[in-house]
Amino acid sequence: MPKVTEPVPVNFGAEADKHLDTFVKNMLQASRNSLSKLHEQKVPEWRRLYKGIPKEEVREFPWPNASNVVIQLIGENVDIIKARIIGSIYEIMPLFPAKIVGQWYQNEFAEEQRAAVQDYMDLMGLEPNELDLYRVESLAANDIAQFGTVVIKQPWETEMETQVIAVDSEGRGEPVHREFTRYDGPRPEKLAFEDWGATPTAPTISKAPFKWHRYTLYKQDLERKKFEGAFDDKAVDKIINSPDKHGSDTIEEAKLRNQNIDAAANVKELATWEFFECWFLYFHNEKLYNIIFTYHPKSDTRMKAIFNFYTENDEPFELGRLGYTDDGIYGYGFAEMLKYYQEEVSTGHNQRVDNRTLANTSIVLAGQNSKLDAGFGLYPMAVLPFDPENFRVQQLGSNYPSSVPEEELTLNLAKARSGVDPANQGSGGGVTNPKKGNYSAMGTFSVMQSGNRRININVTDFRYLHLRLGRKALRQYAEFGIGKRGDYFGEQKKYLVAALANIKKGRLDLPIRAATASVNTELEKQNGMLFTQVMQRHYGAITNILQGIQNPMMPPELKEYLLGSIGGMAALMSRLLRCFGYDDISRLQPELMLLEKLRSQQNGQRGVSQTEVTEHQPTEGVQSLPQAGGETSSIQGSQGLPALQSPRGLPQ
Repeated sequence: MPKVTEPVPVNFGAEADKHLDTFVKNMLQASRNSLSKLHEQKVPEWRRLYKGIPKEEVREFPWPNASNVVIQLIGENVDIIKARIIGSIYEIMPLFPAKIVGQWYQNEFAEEQRAAVQDYMDLMGLEPNELDLYRVESLAANDIAQFGTVVIKQPWETEMETQVIAVDSEGRGEPVHREFTRYDGPRPEKLAFEDWGATPTAPTISKAPFKWHRYTLYKQDLERKKFEGAFDDKAVDKIINSPDKHGSDTIEEAKLRNQNIDAAANVKELATWEFFECWFLYFHNEKLYNIIFTYHPKSDTRMKAIFNFYTENDEPFELGRLGYTDDGIYGYGFAEMLKYYQEEVSTGHNQRVDNRTLANTSIVLAGQNSKLDAGFGLYPMAVLPFDPENFRVQQLGSNYPSSVPEEELTLNLAKARSGVDPANQGSGGGVTNPKKGNYSAMGTFSVMQSGNRRININVTDFRYLHLRLGRKALRQYAEFGIGKRGDYFGEQKKYLVAALANIKKGRLDLPIRAATASVNTELEKQNGMLFTQVMQRHYGAITNILQGIQNPMMPPELKEYLLGSIGGMAALMSRLLRCFGYDDISRLQPELMLLEKLRSQQNGQRGVSQTEVTEHQPTEGVQSLPQAGGETSSIQGSQGLPALQSPRGLPQ
């Protein structure tokens, strides 16, 4: 398998390297200072609001153990939009619709290549041992709704392990060590919100000139980094006996407590080191470099600095936002958006419960000479040892008008603000059964268009991130190889290999589509059924023209006109096919090849050589898949039209 290019260490010279270290230290410190309030105060508060955890575990006002319920308005809306996002992606295959770009010839098998890419990405995306996108994107969808911003890091990782086996089957021989590759490919992971940072004014994370990812390693992980060469040996030896801490920090402890995990009992005795992996542009000697710099702040140590080794300095970070309402990187999530709505409705609910409790509570007023003491309890059928004149029951609270309508108003306002309220009703287009409310495919699409589109925009925001992840993974597969993964596909492997080569050339792509996969699939099905009738009429008309051309009594000028009419009909049908999303038009328009053959015969009858006819046909960008016996079939055809497919044109 082709490996990732060996990273090249940064070595500008002693003096220049000092300037580089100072640059990283200052930029990282400035970024962390600017984000400290967001990471240390806002994010923990947003997590508390999402989980519906009260500020105080026991509410002491207006009395001990007063009503302390948090109406989980934020959590409800986050889960609603998360379900819609994930459902729009994973309910209907394919995960990543591939598209053919430009003109293809028939013996390139464009449709087979496109289908192979879709099948391959479906398998890789859903396989837990590969990209595991369902888990990663479920976490990302939660963060993008909760915080408004999420970052997924998708580097190419190679994991090597050693297996110890015995020589003989009974295990009595000398053990043998065998190294094998556990994993070699892209590995996406959602980053915790407080574990990454970037230039906040940049429009996208790819355009941020400085970005960082914070991660923590235990001693065993640190030694492994040294062994694999990811960290410099001297740098590891310098810090390995001085861990940053022997437990988790405040933010980490709070996250563990929310999961009912005792942080002290689990990680108190485990030493950890904190590192920052910085990606940035650096200008040196009139050249702009893209550098990956790993830094240990506590010891002020450079662990490793290398030049970006990805193709064209690509970076593994992909950022998603919940709407693009403000400039910069950070979005506006539901935790911040609905904070005051949740606090208001929770306060109203608790006050209503407390008032009901107070209204059901009474006190006993007795005379000064009463035989009751302060510890005397009242209960049904209790005997009171004093005269009725010295005894009076006083109700503490009064029945307050119900505040449920006010709470419902607040909830409706919050749903309207978040955009997860039901779409507007009233559209009658496409209804197949008005009484039952059944809609056809086009009717459903019409309702979606006329309804509340804010939730659709939010779904599209995440689908945009989803497709960018797929494009990044596909380009990494095309650049670094797929190893033995192609064996899963049997005979389809040859098309997959050819498709990956065309991915690198830009002839295949994963386009960004706003509509959801389910709507696209339903519309394509309905459009295909309608377009079948159009194609039948098209084929019939061309057949009638061809039958007329066969008449030997027809004048040559009229034959030329009929051939031209076939060409005009073919050109118009090509445009319609493209508009309806059918990219591999060479298979759907056999008249193109037949028209070429008829014109070649006509030119031959006029005394024009075949060499003159094909002399100026375009061949740039045309490739053939391997033939039987290792040969390749060249592509010929006049005026740039595809030639007839040879039986020897099947790829191996």
